[in-house]
Amino acid sequence: VRRLETLDDHAIELDGAAFGTLAHDVLGRFGRDPIADSDDGGQIAQWLHDALDDAVRQQHGTSPPAAVIIQVAQLRDRLEAFSQWHAKQTADDWRVVREAVEVSAKAPMPLNEPKAKPFTLTGRIDRIDVHPDLGYRIIDYKTADTPTPPDNTHRTGPKDDKTWADLQLPLYRHLASACGVDVEKHAIELGYVLLPKDLSRVGFSRADWSDDDLAEADDVARWVVQRIRDG
Repeated sequence: VRRLETLDDHAIELDGAAFGTLAHDVLGRFGRDPIADSDDGGQIAQWLHDALDDAVRQQHGTSPPAAVIIQVAQLRDRLEAFSQWHAKQTADDWRVVREAVEVSAKAPMPLNEPKAKPFTLTGRIDRIDVHPDLGYRIIDYKTADTPTPPDNTHRTGPKDDKTWADLQLPLYRHLASACGVDVEKHAIELGYVLLPKDLSRVGFSRADWSDDDLAEADDVARWVVQRIRDG
């Protein structure tokens, strides 16, 4: 009834969640460090390799199971590809907003009803980048073996009649305001940084949603809030 599960430390390999957590740990350290301003792919890769080794020691000790060693090697390859992608972003004048890396934020959800009881969104944003001319880019890291573009995870249905099934990235627009991003004055891109098994596909996957699409997502969010409040 309560869906309780037994917890233990006997796992001999990383499941998808643990693999993603390890990657997020390393990438979170990276985003908060001055190394994130580097455009030297080799320097970034070495930093990430060292951070990965440290994270593995902390989480799995000095003698992890063989399966974990193999998975760590796979993650190391993905981080190597990420290093080259990130170095190019820096060279193109994108910079990580250091105070907005893996930050937990709270922000009011606009309900468009003057007398409605306020509703507060809470969440954690993986990373926000800023560009002097292009504005901001709100990023969520995805480490699944098979890369999936944001629209495929957020909307379902036929191409000309899609409906929202996930509101993560659209709601991040509201949370970004609590991180110092002026969403009214600056352009905002939303998307994933994909780190899949196919290293050629490591990089930024932009969510190509129109203002009308995002307004519809907000309407769905307000509908969800009202349905919850109605029991």
